[in-house]
Amino acid sequence: MQSRCYIRIVTLFVYTLWPAVLIAADKATPLDELLEMDLARLMDVEVNLVSRTPQRQFDTPAAVYVISREQIQRSGLKTIPDLLRLAPGVQVGKIDGSTWSIDIRNNPSRFSRNLQVLMDGRTLYNPLFGGVNWDVQDTFLPDIERIEVIRGPGGTLWGTNAVDGIINIVTRRSEDTIGTRLQGLVGRGDVAYDGGGRYGTRLSENLSARAYVKTRELDNGEFLDSSQSNNTLFPAGDIAHDDANLTQAGFRSDWHKQSATLSLQGDYYDGETRDVNSTITSNPGNSDTDVSGGNLLARWTQRYRHNSELKLQAYYDYTRRSDETFREKHNIFDLDIQHSFSVPRQRLTWGVGYRHLQDKTQNKPPGTFALRPENRNDNLYTSFAQDQINILPNKLQLTVGGKFEHNDYSGYEYQSSGRLLWTLNTRHNIWAAITRAVRTPTRADEDAILDFGDFIIPISDENSKAQPMLSREIGYRGQWAHWLAVDVATYWNRYSHTGSTSTREIWGFEVNPHLAFGENLSVETWYAYSRGRRNTPAGQKTNQELVPNHTAGLSSYWQPQTNWQTDITILYVDSTGRTNVDIDSQTRLDLHVGWAANRHWRLDGGLNNLLDAKHAESFDSTKINTGVRRGGYLQIGYNFE
Repeated sequence: MQSRCYIRIVTLFVYTLWPAVLIAADKATPLDELLEMDLARLMDVEVNLVSRTPQRQFDTPAAVYVISREQIQRSGLKTIPDLLRLAPGVQVGKIDGSTWSIDIRNNPSRFSRNLQVLMDGRTLYNPLFGGVNWDVQDTFLPDIERIEVIRGPGGTLWGTNAVDGIINIVTRRSEDTIGTRLQGLVGRGDVAYDGGGRYGTRLSENLSARAYVKTRELDNGEFLDSSQSNNTLFPAGDIAHDDANLTQAGFRSDWHKQSATLSLQGDYYDGETRDVNSTITSNPGNSDTDVSGGNLLARWTQRYRHNSELKLQAYYDYTRRSDETFREKHNIFDLDIQHSFSVPRQRLTWGVGYRHLQDKTQNKPPGTFALRPENRNDNLYTSFAQDQINILPNKLQLTVGGKFEHNDYSGYEYQSSGRLLWTLNTRHNIWAAITRAVRTPTRADEDAILDFGDFIIPISDENSKAQPMLSREIGYRGQWAHWLAVDVATYWNRYSHTGSTSTREIWGFEVNPHLAFGENLSVETWYAYSRGRRNTPAGQKTNQELVPNHTAGLSSYWQPQTNWQTDITILYVDSTGRTNVDIDSQTRLDLHVGWAANRHWRLDGGLNNLLDAKHAESFDSTKINTGVRRGGYLQIGYNFE
């Protein structure tokens, strides 16, 4: 079984690289010209996550990967969670038709509680569970500029829950989206339909704005047999009716003048998600959840002399979810102030923040999940400081920082880090980091009960503790030739208070070569290895096989003609062992073809999950996991500037 998987991967690898062979064989195109494609622009991509200020990806002492706008368009993946499959070390598995489990270098979970996920600096956060509701995270995909992914902790700057990694979805400035864009998609397997439009305009020389509206329906999964899922009620092969539909609208406006910029943006969504629950607190079967929410964000940036910059950001976020047994409403108010300035050989950044969380819940007994008290207000106070020290200018840089927070569950928490960057020359560097990060308790950790009407059963711990993690990382980043860039990262993570007094350890590495065969063909590859174990107070060590030992990916982006694109994505995930369910290894093959008829019209088509009629990807104990089906899509787009 495993050998067949390896043979399949090698075969697909050769198939993916065949365009390079054909191009190189063309006598009219010398090989030297084909390799003139300089990957320096890849190393020059700016990211904001590592230092909270724009920084070249090449100069970041962290395991950073950027999913570009071109990859988003050409991968054939049509949801934000699925797009994260393109990043090395990111574990993405679909539980059912509308639910994902996601994590970085760790056991993926439904709410991604060890990740900090942001969109344009706004935290996508559910205060009840301290995680992300992936089923409602969406936007007009052509307006995404890039997705920045840090593999490894970043709590020193971004706060608690930035334990395993950080994901920041960055949308384009409104001045870059002038004109009208309409697109519609029909498909099967991942997305049933997705349609929307955006209009952008320049209101004055310094002011621009855009607005969008879209609607989307995720496709149903398919019931699996009991060897691949916790399904014991429904015939394998039946449609599970676990889809989701969402309608969303939003806007963004940007103003700039000399040394100041102001951005104002917001979104609103409304829809319904469906799943097949399996909890002991409700009758197994289909359950519908009404969802709605919105947000409004303002960000002011002021630059001063001597390389000084001040940022002020404030946002409001509203979320409502309601199913047959539980209702929740959240209001989040967040304020963040950040100041950066330079002194000889140093760049200092400091900031303070305040977040107010207000939630209201209601349950329907008997035997249902509930929170007591039903309503609660919480406050979070934060401060941080970071210093980038150029020990040897352009050669050796040390970055040290710390973050101090106070929350209403575990009180005061601190997080710290030290990062060293050694620049060998303009094409190669080595970095190392040691970081302490913390995941703090949430309402579900402290206030959860089972409500039987006449009596209740506590299922949480009033004295729940924060879970610290200590991480050690070493990495290398280099451009070996005009056509080859390589990124390597190794890590060892130790988690404390992960059940009683036990600890967990996870270690591994990632390798990410990027090849460019001329202007018309590039190949992105990566491989990640991970192992884990749990250590008990008695000194026992048990292997943890919940994290896939081997994952790999390969994407080929080929443009045989100016108006044609042919792209292939291959993803491999090793098998994992879960309670009562074993998730087999999977190899996913996606194909995409794009044709630009003229400067206005574009047609895209693709096939997804070609190698399996259906397969299981992940598991959650509260619902029946269903199979991801083979499918495809056809999309037509109109663009007028």
